Amino acid sequence: MQEDVMRQTKIVLSDKEIPTKWYNIMAEHAEQAEAAAPPGTKQLWVPTILKPIFPMDLILQECER
Repeated sequence: MQEDVMRQTKIVLSDKEIPTKWYNIMAEHAEQAEAAAPPGTKQLWVPTILKPIFPMDLILQECER
């Protein structure tokens, strides 16, 4: 009996190798990405659903797109 084994790879960076700056590649896209929807309902996320999980500032940042 053969088992499917998912191989995991762990990458360890030294303090000098850890990024200190990031680039927002989404700003380069001409089209906005489609809004994510839960697979079960296919309805768009609304802030009230996300409020128990995420801080409101983060929710508002992501929902304003």
